[in-house]
Amino acid sequence: MTHPAIKFLNMLDRSPDATFNIECYTDLPKGAQKPQSGAIAKRFPDLTIADAEELLPRLHVLNARGAGIFVAVNQFNGQRGKINLSRVRGVHADLDGVDQHALDTIRAILQPTIEVQSSGPMNWHFYWLVADGQSLEAADAESINRSLVQFGADPAAIDTSRLLRLPGFLHMKNREVA
Repeated sequence: MTHPAIKFLNMLDRSPDATFNIECYTDLPKGAQKPQSGAIAKRFPDLTIADAEELLPRLHVLNARGAGIFVAVNQFNGQRGKINLSRVRGVHADLDGVDQHALDTIRAILQPTIEVQSSGPMNWHFYWLVADGQSLEAADAESINRSLVQFGADPAAIDTSRLLRLPGFLHMKNREVA
């Protein structure tokens, strides 16, 4: 059985030259005892699908210790950062606590390529991927992401270097599988 994280990465980008940046950060409920950040905070840039598969056991250990496991939506050369952006894969909306009407409105305007229930019944990540052979400029992607705020998308999650939760790991703030 294929791990949900690997299924997601394959949906996010099937191109043969695809690489992914996975990062882990302390992600515990407020008031919980937090480990030293260096023990949890890890960055894994330029991973192929095979690399990500090999990394899964380590990610599960980090997740059990309180790390949230995240993936960059877009592709980077090296560490994640706008200066290292190599390809916009698509646009996204982080929709935590958005009501069903808003979700249905977004879907009616343009059906997402990928929908991930991130940590609860009203917490979603929607992705609209760039078609094969097409490209999207970073500024245009951010403009589209910004336009999704009117439907309840997180205004802090509009940049092209954004991390979102990687499916298949516990959301440590509430212990639900993303």
